This record gives sequence, structure tokens and C-alpha cells, in this order.
Amino acid sequence: MKQIRLEKSWKSENYFVLILALFSIFNTGCIKYNEEPKPFPAGYIDSPYIVPDGSALYFIHSVASTKDILTGNPEAKPVTDYFPGHQGQNGPYWWNTDIYVSYRNPDGTWGKPQNLGFPINTEHMEFGPWVNEEQTILIFSRESVTDPSLSGSFICFRTNKDEPWGEPQRLPGKLGDYQTYGFGDFHMTPIGNLYFWTKSSGDGVLYWARSTGSNSWSDPEPLPQSFQTDLDETQPWVNDDETVIYFNRRGEDGNTQLLVSTRPDTSTQWNTPQAVTLQGFADDNGYLIWGEPSFTADERMFFVRFNTATPYWDAELLYADKNKDGSYGPPQKLIFKFDSPGRDGK
Repeated sequence: MKQIRLEKSWKSENYFVLILALFSIFNTGCIKYNEEPKPFPAGYIDSPYIVPDGSALYFIHSVASTKDILTGNPEAKPVTDYFPGHQGQNGPYWWNTDIYVSYRNPDGTWGKPQNLGFPINTEHMEFGPWVNEEQTILIFSRESVTDPSLSGSFICFRTNKDEPWGEPQRLPGKLGDYQTYGFGDFHMTPIGNLYFWTKSSGDGVLYWARSTGSNSWSDPEPLPQSFQTDLDETQPWVNDDETVIYFNRRGEDGNTQLLVSTRPDTSTQWNTPQAVTLQGFADDNGYLIWGEPSFTADERMFFVRFNTATPYWDAELLYADKNKDGSYGPPQKLIFKFDSPGRDGK
């Protein structure tokens, strides 16, 4: 559900339509909650990305509640504690997000989230992480409310997954100018092509950029018109061969579909996208507000769902297996062990 475009303080322009829709759905005035915050997944969680072998999950977190983030509530206060290593936690921007990684344990649970640290994370909002299979290339975006020149989309490298990340380099041209063009949620294929989206023109629109060499790309081009509607098309995920693309389509009522398009090979046009059946994905209020699906090599899907049936609209990290008929579900929660680091104790 990413692309929060904060300006000055609490305003989130890219969620304006969604917020209005949700308020029309839940028009009960100012709701006060007496429940104690849950230890996890309390707070705002978003942008999950699973690596193909399923061993590591990257995502973002802040101590804000999902409901407060989406509605820009100026009276909101943190609902949970910072994860260890969170950047800027003593500053005024308690709602900022950092990128974390969690490694899968041998028993299928997940180890404690680990902050990627500076210079990836700062006091500003970092989001939309994508990493390659070897976890040596990272692409992410940053939104600053204090200095627009710091906003952008970046790529950084390391020699292996046990090394610290190098200094982020801004993506070239329009790709890196997040403040102006709003391109985010990048996905890079093995040959270097980029797939992404923006809502800078009002509705979410899907784009791609062809690789023209090492860390260079063509100008962004919209994906085929058959992909685009007057709703929000967001968060593309593409397989290594660039023959399968999944993306989200968010309606005016906040509910979100998953669509898929295929093609025989990259020399042919994409087929008209088809909606994927999602079994049991809606929350107890009957709404499906979710985002950023990513897939393992065996087609297990990982994603975040915002549960409107809970007091703070808890953000839930979930996974679902693909059924024989191509549908997905039912979803299951990821189980975290905060005393377990995962990945052989590293």
C-alpha cells in the first residue's frame, strides 16, 4: 500500500481517495480505543518483499498505527516501541519508516527484524525495498518532509549478503526524482529492466524502463493501456523471464484486486490482465485493503493486509499458497520469534 507523499506534516495525498472511501465506510465519528497496543505486528508495517528462495523478508515499520498513517491524524501518538536500531527515533518524526529484514528460521518462523541501518535508513521515510536473489542489490525510495531534495529513489550494492550495504546512489533522471514523478515500488529483473508505478497524475499508473547498460535505463514508459484504468494500478511484481506480471488494482471503496498478465516471451505483447481469485483475504469487516504482493520461486505469495476490524487497523504480514486453479488462499500469518535472529544465528 505504499506511496505515502507527506507534505509538511500529516497530509498523505496519495491516499486521499482511499481515505475518503474508508471514512464513508466507517463513518462513526472519532473512535477512541482502550485496548493496549499489541507487541507485534503493532505499528505501521508495509512494503514486504520476499526473496525468491523464501529465506529473507524485507519490509518497513514505524511506531505509528496504520489507521493514523492513512488518515493523517494530527492527534496520533506512537502505539508501540521502536524496533532496535530505528533511525531518527529521538526526532520529531515518530511516524517515519525504516527498512528491516527478517530471516526465516529452520522451523518456518521468522527471526527478529533487523534494521538495515544508516545510510539506508535515516530520520526520513524509507520504503519500497526490492532486493535481488543474492541480496547484493537494493532499490528503495525515501520521502523527506523537511528537505525535498533528499527525497528520491536509490540503488545500492554490497559484495555479499553478509556485508553492510554501500552508499545509496540516486537512480538517474526521472527514475530517481521521487518528489516530482513519484515513481516507487521498483522491481528489477535479472537483465536489468525496471517495473514500477506512480500516482503523481492522480490515478495509479504502471510503468517500466528498459535497461540500456550498467545502472542506466531508458525513459519511463507506461505499461500497455489494457493494464490501466481510472482506478489505481500499483505495485508490480515480475518473474525473472518477464513473462508473468502481477499487480494490484485498488477500487474507490478501498478494496483491492490482484491481477495477472502473461505472455509467451518478451518479443510478444502482454495479454489482457485477469483478476486472480483470493480466498479468505478479506478482513472481518468484509474489506480487502492490502498491498505489495511478492512471490517465492515456488509461487507462494507474501503480502501485507490492513485489518480494519482491529482498533488500529493492524498491518498483518501474511502469506498464501497458490491453488491448482490459480487462485490464492487462505492467507496465514507469519510467526515471528523475537529472541531468534534467524539465518544461522547471524
